[in-house]
Amino acid sequence: MRMKRIVFSLRVCLFFFVFLFSQTALSQEEFVEEEFFLAGEWVEAASKRLQRVEECPASVSVITAEEIRNSGATNFCDLLRRVPGLEVMAVTSSDCEIGARGLNKSLSNGVLVLLNGRSIYEEMFGVVLWNTQDFPLELIERIEVVRGPGSVLYGANALHAVVNIITRKPEDFQENLVSLTGGPDTIVGTVLGSAQGGKTSFLVAAGWTQFASFEDRDDITVYYPRARGSFSYDLGKWGTIRGESGVEGGEFEVLYEVLGKADAFSVGHNFMLKYELPQFYVRAFWNSMNVGYAEFNELSFDQMDVHGIIVSVPEDFELELFLKSDVLDFEAQKILDLGWGNLLTVGAGYRLKATKYTILWIHDYDTHNLYSAYAQHEFGWRQYLRTYAGIRWDHHSLTGNSYSPRGSVLVTPWAVHTLRLSVGRSFRNPNFIESSMDIAVPMLLGTIPTNVYLRKNPGIEPEELTSFEAGYQAGLWQKKIKLGASVFFNQISGLIMPDLPLDIQQALAGELPGRFSNLVDKEAVGVEAMVKSLEELL
Repeated sequence: MRMKRIVFSLRVCLFFFVFLFSQTALSQEEFVEEEFFLAGEWVEAASKRLQRVEECPASVSVITAEEIRNSGATNFCDLLRRVPGLEVMAVTSSDCEIGARGLNKSLSNGVLVLLNGRSIYEEMFGVVLWNTQDFPLELIERIEVVRGPGSVLYGANALHAVVNIITRKPEDFQENLVSLTGGPDTIVGTVLGSAQGGKTSFLVAAGWTQFASFEDRDDITVYYPRARGSFSYDLGKWGTIRGESGVEGGEFEVLYEVLGKADAFSVGHNFMLKYELPQFYVRAFWNSMNVGYAEFNELSFDQMDVHGIIVSVPEDFELELFLKSDVLDFEAQKILDLGWGNLLTVGAGYRLKATKYTILWIHDYDTHNLYSAYAQHEFGWRQYLRTYAGIRWDHHSLTGNSYSPRGSVLVTPWAVHTLRLSVGRSFRNPNFIESSMDIAVPMLLGTIPTNVYLRKNPGIEPEELTSFEAGYQAGLWQKKIKLGASVFFNQISGLIMPDLPLDIQQALAGELPGRFSNLVDKEAVGVEAMVKSLEELL
């Protein structure tokens, strides 16, 4: 009897071993099939290297060139509405606010937007003027949206999310294209052309953007011609040299919540040069913006009711803004293959920001210097386990040192099913308005004249975000449908807001001091879900 039980136990163990081996072999086949099936779901933004979405340490969405063509969108705001977790709020015909995970607001500046790795936000308010960019939708290869803290690799302003816009490479675009979208109040036209000669490839785009005011369709408030060019030079085994430059300029309408709605005219230039190898790159870029004028026709602080007292501005008061800003940015990165499934990504950078605003009463350039260094270790055990651990150091000449850690664990117990746990920290440095504002605005406290001062705050600190997240991704119905879901908990501290305490005695004496300060802490809990057909990727 004892021997029969032993034989039975051995049979059970043998059956279990054969079953486990067959499932493992099946899983290997499914993984190979999955790599083919998700051929289009590759991103760079999550780890600053090309990888499958299922291997990313954060929640990622991809908008492909085909999806852009099929969307019918004429602007970025409408296009990004389809991304789960992003909140798009149209403010004027030339401007929209894009936030992530419940953190959108007027002058939203917590989402870092990159074009081929170059930041495209303006330095005064830290916002992106989406409809006044020099690149058309037809030039885009894909848009990668990484939700959650991104400062570990990108530093300041990657507070809530990173939007990485990747344009077509000159060597891959061998056609000419003319596109025109028109209507009573909208004209968006683009001409694309390419050329190849030997090891050098060129791509040129030019166009015109025109939108009408929301209030009056006969009032055209956006006139923006634009042009962009790029080139690549193939050095063979020695890598590739890439360069790109753009220019845009014209009239547009914009709303700054602290000040009001303005009609503005600006001209912008940019240039980027990059040398890259498969596991290394060094790049430099320059952004320049010159706002010839911004006239505020509607002031947000006029006719305010403060504790039952009407605060207004004198009838002859005019608020105008003139702006000149330049940014120089340098970065180098190296990916080291340490063997046994270990990868180490290291990088360092320097950024110089110089601005001059008449509204701030600054006669000379105000400059900020930023230094950074980062490292991220990635470990992969076969296809079942992947871990990420990273840290970044940033130094700002105004706010000092900031540290941004991130850790992620990805487990794939079955083929095409991935579970992820992540924790990370990010930050946003104060922009020039928040850190350098120094103006006096004449006001009427009822009928009593006074002055509202906005002064510099030497103790202002960066906004901070700590995020905890759990995610799940799977391929269902014979892997024709991709399913994704995330649960997150965010702790936001030190949100920067205007601090204008009303002191009646000071106001009556003709002085009401104020400044920007770290005033608000918040918590946010949310769930994101996504269902996507994978057949469109084939």
